[in-house]
Amino acid sequence: MARCSEDATLFTADVDLEPYDLPDGTKNMKFSSARFRCCEGLFDPEAWGVDNPGIHKLIHKAIQTCSIDVRRQMCRSIYLSGGVTMTPGFAERLQLELAKLFPKSMVIQVHASAERYHAAYLGACILASLNAFRQMCISREDFTKYGPGCLSRWEMQ
Repeated sequence: MARCSEDATLFTADVDLEPYDLPDGTKNMKFSSARFRCCEGLFDPEAWGVDNPGIHKLIHKAIQTCSIDVRRQMCRSIYLSGGVTMTPGFAERLQLELAKLFPKSMVIQVHASAERYHAAYLGACILASLNAFRQMCISREDFTKYGPGCLSRWEMQ
């Protein structure tokens, strides 16, 4: 997979706007590699001037904190969700960067469903439809009475 930093000309495109009647009379628009480079900060936050680890390093750290018994399964079960993951090549780049961090014997599988843009919403809908959802909720009265301490029932033991 080519990167914008290697050959930016691979990531430029001219769009013909002739069929459209734009107010300023624009007939052609050029898209540069900037539309792809904007996501580079997710993997290299220093590109944005931020001193944080990249998304691949955060995923690696999360998997490493799991029990050694489940790490292989976790590496094969990386699911993307949200709009930024719809960026062309995002799943492939994530898999490539993760493969560099894990031993060669680990199989890295990044799953990118076509419905991932709405995955969080769909998951919330499924959760809300469960019979046990009411017991999971915290009422305003409970939060007012117990404060943030009432969230402790969700902590993993």
